[in-house]
Amino acid sequence: YLVESGDSETSGLARSYRKALTDIDFVIPLIVVNRVFCTTKPYAEQLQKPTCDLLKCYQSMEHPSTYLAELIYDDNQVNELYNKFTKFIELNEIDNCLSRTASRRYESVKDYFIDVYRTFTQVKYVRWETV
Repeated sequence: YLVESGDSETSGLARSYRKALTDIDFVIPLIVVNRVFCTTKPYAEQLQKPTCDLLKCYQSMEHPSTYLAELIYDDNQVNELYNKFTKFIELNEIDNCLSRTASRRYESVKDYFIDVYRTFTQVKYVRWETV
């Protein structure tokens, strides 16, 4: 609506936002970060409560740590999330092609997805282990 009926500045901004939100370079990290943070969010919230039992929380940290390790190394987890990603881009009519920048480094969207997925999950795993 804003693209067609806004003033030139508003429609320009709306076009830019729409392009950014429907870009594969935005969607891949969105899907990956959502999966990882859905795993760690309940534990992070528990740790932030003033009534948190630190011993109990510390003992429960093993579960997300193990799950993050599974996310990194289990190909079934990667493939499941990649399938959800492809459904998401189909439903939202997002082009399933690499950006010019990504195409210099990756041969396919799946290669790009897997690299972002494993890199982010590994970083989160290492950070979680140091809590």
